[in-house]
Amino acid sequence: MQKANNFLSTIIAFVILISPSVTDASAQNKQDPGSTQNITIELTKEEKIFLKSHPVIRFGTDGTWAPYVVKGANGILEGFDVDLIKYINERVGTNIQIVTGRWAEIVEQAKDLKLDGLATFAASKERGLLFNFSKSYISLFPIFVVDGNSKLKIDGIDDFSGKSIAILKGHQFYLNLLGKYPSINVIESPSEIDAISLTIEGNADAAIVATTSYNNYYKTFGKDIKIGYVATDNPLDIVYSIRKDWPELTAIINKALVALPQETKNNLFSRWFGFSSAEFGLGNEEKRVTLTAQEQAWIKAHPEITLGGGISFEPFIMYDNDGKVI
Repeated sequence: MQKANNFLSTIIAFVILISPSVTDASAQNKQDPGSTQNITIELTKEEKIFLKSHPVIRFGTDGTWAPYVVKGANGILEGFDVDLIKYINERVGTNIQIVTGRWAEIVEQAKDLKLDGLATFAASKERGLLFNFSKSYISLFPIFVVDGNSKLKIDGIDDFSGKSIAILKGHQFYLNLLGKYPSINVIESPSEIDAISLTIEGNADAAIVATTSYNNYYKTFGKDIKIGYVATDNPLDIVYSIRKDWPELTAIINKALVALPQETKNNLFSRWFGFSSAEFGLGNEEKRVTLTAQEQAWIKAHPEITLGGGISFEPFIMYDNDGKVI
């Protein structure tokens, strides 16, 4: 299990790509995520009129998605999304407030315009008919969580053929992803915790969570779970979805995200994910490496690659007392 968690740390470090950040107006977190005092963001006349006409803006998200949102003992929200919304509010004068609940219900409220948008949202073609999308503010990959004692050998999603996978109800990205594999039985659960529980209980072969959420669930379930597969060829871009009749708000949020300082990014990452984006060279200039179908097939056919190295060539190669590489 330790090996799996070390693998996850590496995955998180190298695949989460942040663009910008946001936080809410009732911003329950009083700590400044980064210095933004010298930032000037110019709004158009239309955008200023929009803000004056909409003194309160409500975005919904799932209340169980730590560390994006975390409800403290006093009921006050904290988290990555909370800090990010706070930054946006302070920079452009919005009053975005976060509303939490079960994801499927939150999405329906946004569709019915009872909410003005959604945070921690995976953009999809289907949802693009209903919402405008902001620029992506973080990217991650789906993790297939399996029972801690599972013997499944998974090299790709197609290896789950004939098996059951539990997902959060209403998560369109996961529905689209698994929809490419009709032989996989999809079980929609009220929450990701419920999806993982189904896996531990033997009622599903795997559950899907995001890279940034796994460590949080491991704290809850411990050795009862482990990483079965990380879908690195299916990146999940997280955006804010905004009601179609408010294009001004989309433009305003995008301006704030583009202006997000590297220092603020680093502080947000350090606080909520445990490392700084700067430590791994993650910035707006970050490029994702795309492999061809042939290259992906080659990697799948060669699960282990052996490299030669010097003896005691520290710190690049070091050995323990038993002669094993550490």
